[in-house]
Amino acid sequence: MTPRTILVHVTPEGLKNGRVDAALELARHFDASLIGAGAMARPEVIVTPEGLMHPDPANITMLENDLKALSLRFTKRVASLGKGKTSWRSALAAPAPFIAEQARAADLLVLSSRADKDFPVIGVDPSDVIMAAGRPVITIPRGKTGMDLSTIVIAWKDTPQARRATASALPVLAGARKVVIAGVGEEAPGKALDDVASWLASHAIKAETLHVKGKNAGKEILKTAENLDAGLIVAGAYGRSRLREFILGGVTRDLLFKSGTPCLFCH
Repeated sequence: MTPRTILVHVTPEGLKNGRVDAALELARHFDASLIGAGAMARPEVIVTPEGLMHPDPANITMLENDLKALSLRFTKRVASLGKGKTSWRSALAAPAPFIAEQARAADLLVLSSRADKDFPVIGVDPSDVIMAAGRPVITIPRGKTGMDLSTIVIAWKDTPQARRATASALPVLAGARKVVIAGVGEEAPGKALDDVASWLASHAIKAETLHVKGKNAGKEILKTAENLDAGLIVAGAYGRSRLREFILGGVTRDLLFKSGTPCLFCH
């Protein structure tokens, strides 16, 4: 399904580091509407030995004004998309749950590949949103202002997450000049890669297959994308638990934290 609505997480840093510009380019590419979404953690009631300490109303007003200012900056930045093609939503709420909740209004989300410096007050850990959104998520490395969708690498592992990611990426893959299905190790036998290529061919997408040898799957995928000068990596996210990936490492963590290439994830 071609994305008709794209949601981008907006923070002051996101307006500087290229994330909003990349989302704007995607919206133009698909002739899609663009939603900007921002949230700031609301100060909580604190329990002290003397009793409950409620947030200072002045602090809450300040945060509300900060969100209004952020809205104006976003609206100005994306005004070139055209009248009626942009909108804004915000709340004083925990940012990651809020962004994941707003995913109900969009076909595709755009986030930073790493938490903004103002995490957790306004920034999010992209992993939290990827796990909860129920939508494909494109993560943008800091400083990446554009989207080159001419060459795309599919990081293939025969899991439900990889199948969902590839299916979600069909509209993006359809416009690419070169698509490479890269499988790493024994978990991606040649027959599986050929099956994926045949399935893509049924959608009029020509794809090459590449069986990459290496013990570190994430590192090999990144190296492959770099060698091909790919503009996007498509991957399933967290085929095993996040805790296990945190302890043992994993492809998702490598792609999130080490990739200089935008990635499209699905959980």
